[in-house]
Amino acid sequence: MAVNFMSKVKKVGFRWVALGLSWVTWLLQGITIFSIGAMIPSLIQEFNLVGWQAGALMTMSWVPGIVLSIPVGILIGRYGGRRLGGVGLLLLGLGLCTFSVANNFWILALARLLAGIGVVLCISPPQAWTTSWFPPEELGTALGFLISGYSGSGIIGIFAMGYILTSLGWRTTALMFGILSFIWMILMFAARREAPPIENPSPKPSENKNNPLDPPSVAEAFKNIELWKVGIAWFAIVGIFTGYATWAPTTMIANLKMAEAEAAALAGVASITAVPFHIAGGWISDRLKPKFGRKIMIWLPTLICALAYYLIGVSGALILTTLAIILIGIFNWVSNAATFAAGAEAVDPSLVGFAFGFLAFTSSVGSVIVPIVMGYLYDATGTFAMSWTFPAILALLGGIVALTIRKK
Repeated sequence: MAVNFMSKVKKVGFRWVALGLSWVTWLLQGITIFSIGAMIPSLIQEFNLVGWQAGALMTMSWVPGIVLSIPVGILIGRYGGRRLGGVGLLLLGLGLCTFSVANNFWILALARLLAGIGVVLCISPPQAWTTSWFPPEELGTALGFLISGYSGSGIIGIFAMGYILTSLGWRTTALMFGILSFIWMILMFAARREAPPIENPSPKPSENKNNPLDPPSVAEAFKNIELWKVGIAWFAIVGIFTGYATWAPTTMIANLKMAEAEAAALAGVASITAVPFHIAGGWISDRLKPKFGRKIMIWLPTLICALAYYLIGVSGALILTTLAIILIGIFNWVSNAATFAAGAEAVDPSLVGFAFGFLAFTSSVGSVIVPIVMGYLYDATGTFAMSWTFPAILALLGGIVALTIRKK
């Protein structure tokens, strides 16, 4: 059974093993998500895809999250994050290998859907497993390190993927990462240690008003307005960046007349700084005053990103597009660890797994909606200006909601 991260855990060396295993798991699921953006030009040419189909291939990896993220979050307490993460890697590998042999759009979509089920199991379960090994005062920092694996996936899946595809082709690339997922699955199951040793557990008081001694129910957690605020902000942050990963290379090919590999590399600049800024954002949020430390690291970066996303769509100048990408490369990432920490702190400790599952659910909804809407707006208008206005407005709204988050 997974252990509550709010309990006082002994600082043992295995916590770094857990963090390392989860880090690579996040890396592999992120590559699965983001690599499709660099593959889209080749897939459009080979399968004659239209805009909504290209967007759908990105969102197929997120659709299962809408249905499964919350149930998976609940199951973490029963089966443990390590075990569920291992199953996720198995499904991730199966989806990628199926994708590598697809011969039409529908098989591509089904393969992405299968991989998407794996993605759900590779997000919140390893996240809950890792945080259970770290004390509360290190929560933001630990989460920053963990999600820097997602940053690494952006570097590979966006920045370097164009060059990888040029060398190997999209089929061999998908097969290669599928095999890597199988290898990491074996290591995840071999770890065997699910829960850390505990020193004098001291969970938060129950939120159950009828019987304060009873832990709160999932139904009560659904009514937690602060968790919903964090979830809405996360919906915007992740959904918009998924739209960026899907459409940025294609936009730059059209607006800046760039080659495919060059466009993918420029789009990937936003991921180069992700690792240090993920970690820095979590570390800073641990050290600011509790009353506003988490939320200021959410709303301010999100509002700055709103301007950056708009510039990408309307700019035909390389210097402005590059400036926008640099802003995204800084401010999109510093908000992530603080958002997860705010979600965990919004609920009773017994429901931390549920909170992570809920945030995965909201990010899945955003990641399904945003790329498809951006593709639809491009199909309807024939330009990318309106496509990028949509995520800019969404980022603005997400930042405003984050302003109202209150720490319990």
